[in-house]
Amino acid sequence: MTNAAAQFHVGQTAEITRTVTEQEVMEFARLSGDVQPLHTDRDYGSRTRFNDQIAHGALLIGFISAVLGVEMATSKITMIFLGLNASFTSPVYFGDTITTRCEVKKVREDKPILTVDCRCLNQNGDEVLTGEAVVYVDPYPVEKE
Repeated sequence: MTNAAAQFHVGQTAEITRTVTEQEVMEFARLSGDVQPLHTDRDYGSRTRFNDQIAHGALLIGFISAVLGVEMATSKITMIFLGLNASFTSPVYFGDTITTRCEVKKVREDKPILTVDCRCLNQNGDEVLTGEAVVYVDPYPVEKE
């Protein structure tokens, strides 16, 4: 089997842009079980250091997953998260438009593994997340012998 990561190169990028809506945040809260009032209650959020409700940080992790699993993956490979180190640098408010960009930083020669720089920026160009993901590049569908 060939190294599926070999089709990637350092500097290769992919991105998505999404506007965070109240409905999506409420759906995420319901699905994840994280119904913390900072995310789900406007009055509560207005009394916090953020002065309003904010989106879950984990929602941004989902945006990274979408870039890796949809934009960087192909019909012949699946991207499998092995790990992610992320820092949330600014809050994300309802109505913010977030561009999530992933850039290949390292392609392992011995294994089909990529190290990817991940960044989320809001509509003002402010960084709201910075991180690094490690993904396994898995050939799909697997050739059966």
